[in-house]
Amino acid sequence: MPGGDRNDGDRHGIPALHHDGKPLAPDPPGSRRPGMVADMTRRIAASAGSPADPPLAVTALTDPTQLPDLVPDWWGLWHIAENPLPFTSPGWLVAWWRHLGGGPLCVLTVRDRSRLIAVLPMFGHEGPEGARLLPLGISVSDMFDLLVAPGRTEEAVTALAAALAGFRCYRCEFHEVPASSALCSLARRTTVQSTAPVLDVPRFASLSARAGPQRRLRRAQGIAAMADLVLDRPGSEAMESLFILHGLQWHARGEEGVLAARNLQNFHIEAARELERAGALRLHRIRHHDRTIAMLYGFHVRGRTYAYLSGTDPDYARLSLGTVLIGAAIEAAHAEGAREFDFLRGPEPYKYAWGAVDRPLLRLDLGLPARTRAPHRPPAERARSRRAVPA
Repeated sequence: MPGGDRNDGDRHGIPALHHDGKPLAPDPPGSRRPGMVADMTRRIAASAGSPADPPLAVTALTDPTQLPDLVPDWWGLWHIAENPLPFTSPGWLVAWWRHLGGGPLCVLTVRDRSRLIAVLPMFGHEGPEGARLLPLGISVSDMFDLLVAPGRTEEAVTALAAALAGFRCYRCEFHEVPASSALCSLARRTTVQSTAPVLDVPRFASLSARAGPQRRLRRAQGIAAMADLVLDRPGSEAMESLFILHGLQWHARGEEGVLAARNLQNFHIEAARELERAGALRLHRIRHHDRTIAMLYGFHVRGRTYAYLSGTDPDYARLSLGTVLIGAAIEAAHAEGAREFDFLRGPEPYKYAWGAVDRPLLRLDLGLPARTRAPHRPPAERARSRRAVPA
């Protein structure tokens, strides 16, 4: 089940996040990053003044101290947007910036007069591949997309395209983007980066009792009843228990998960708390004689449930706690009227046993200046995932 660490930072060229969860520390005084911030601000000011629709204004928020001022409007947009994800909410991304981020901030906003209609949150990173604009939340977010108001997608994308034209000296990349995203229209190069198995919940519920996924659900229910397990849904205060279980799970395999890093734990505590306030957090817990033995950390947004990460007590491995947790989460998703249960990225076999079908996630490259454009290279092979615990 979804239980491991998101060790994907190497794929994005951000080793600190890959190895130990450390934040991207700002460069020392005299480095090129302060100049990068000033250059970004100058370029966005020069290019954002002439969008296709004159009332629209594109601005770049580059001062981190001003980020809290954007949060109320950002939440307002997230609640009405056509395509909200837990990973595009300010609760998730502001927490990421506070605990894991670094480098120059570059949050592009599109406003129709005073009304916020789109947010494209990015930051600058300089490394061996040169200066890049990358999405906030990279390496811990399973998806990224433009957040946009209903009915405003085309004009918002047009305005952003004009603004991003001012960043031609930077490579701009978006990672783990749904194939349906409007951002795809901006890309010069598109590659499949990963797959996310997704379960059609109404179809699952309509399957015959003899179907494999339904037998799996009955097995989960039977295990819970026979072992006298108590399933409940705690609040964000239970996150510390998740960290403990997650650590036990990987210590039993002789490994230490990146959730051992305190700053990564603090990120998840804050993000879970904010998403709980927004009504989007879904924690599932299994207790046995008042002992917490398994937890699943997920979300529910606009008819879609997401299974993000879990932890299980290895002393209870014989009980197939992964099967019990996923079964409970799918039942809860159906009760809430979810259309989809998203297992998120990674092709672990247990996901398909529940009937999930792959959905591609893309890497979008908005290109490089002609004089420095790199030759096409396929995306690096994904590092072995430690997210999945076979259920």
